[in-house]
Amino acid sequence: MLPRASIRFYEIEGLLRPARKSNGYRYYSEEDALTLEKIAFLRRLELPLDTIRRVQSGEIPLSLAARQQWETLRARQTETAHAAEICGQLYQDGSSYTTLQPERYAMQLPPAARQAIPAEKPGYNPAAGHYWRRYFARTLDHGTCGLIWGLLSMLGMALLPRALAAALLTALPWLLTGFIHLDGYMDTSDAMLSWRPLEDRLRILKDSHTGSFAVVSLVLLALFSFAAASSLDAADLRALLLIPVVSRCGSAFCVIALKPLGHSEYAAMKDSRGQQIAVIALFLAALAAGWLWLGWRCAVVLAVEALAYAASMAWTYRTLKGVSGDLAGFSLTVAEAAALIALCVAH
Repeated sequence: MLPRASIRFYEIEGLLRPARKSNGYRYYSEEDALTLEKIAFLRRLELPLDTIRRVQSGEIPLSLAARQQWETLRARQTETAHAAEICGQLYQDGSSYTTLQPERYAMQLPPAARQAIPAEKPGYNPAAGHYWRRYFARTLDHGTCGLIWGLLSMLGMALLPRALAAALLTALPWLLTGFIHLDGYMDTSDAMLSWRPLEDRLRILKDSHTGSFAVVSLVLLALFSFAAASSLDAADLRALLLIPVVSRCGSAFCVIALKPLGHSEYAAMKDSRGQQIAVIALFLAALAAGWLWLGWRCAVVLAVEALAYAASMAWTYRTLKGVSGDLAGFSLTVAEAAALIALCVAH
């Protein structure tokens, strides 16, 4: 079974084109499933994505692409066999780095392998050097999410019966993000609450099926969030503008600073001190805004949210030995629910 990140990647590359329902969700047909199976099989044969794309479009027949890949793999196999033979000879000779004479062994390599190896290019990181630009972009993104959540909740509180307004307040964070964080919350709940060995937990985390632990966790989340939302009034809802900022600062910091899981979409990201500083600055700005604008109770609510995020991430990170988008979504969801409960208690 392919991870979601791989499926989305193939869709971005134009190799997969699922239909869209009226609500915007992707619909994967049997033909799409067969296409994924073909792509995964050809990738296991190490065919480049561009070659697969040309085969899909009919630009070149699969038989020709297979012939070219066969020649490439045979040449690589020959080079690997020569390299293995030389490594064995180095071991038998007891060679050391200081006494190594490359020209003595290089003549045993095929002519193509004797050419100078080109200098490796450092990986391009589009985020590097633009920390503060990204800081302001994050501020706009998080602030927009909080603004919509807060304004619609206030509108619902003014126009709807209290129970319906509380239901709207509870569901809005999930609706605004397309349930992506809730999906991570459910997947992580299934993995963490299974109490199985690490390998099984990681397999469950990547499994697209929903287990009983995820359902129970979702019910408890909705129950406590709805109960807290039912106790709030319009004045309390101003804090909703800042709650998403704090939770997303936690996610941004963790995916930058912590070791990613091997299958995570964050595995290629590089740690950056500048990015960490920008995220911390945004968090402190939100905390200060809550204190100066809404008083110390709001600052306490945001601090409780940050602690809830840190605790949930520490639990999952320590257990699963890495961070991924699912773990970030789990911690974000728990933190925002904790903020609603803290806001209710402070009220």
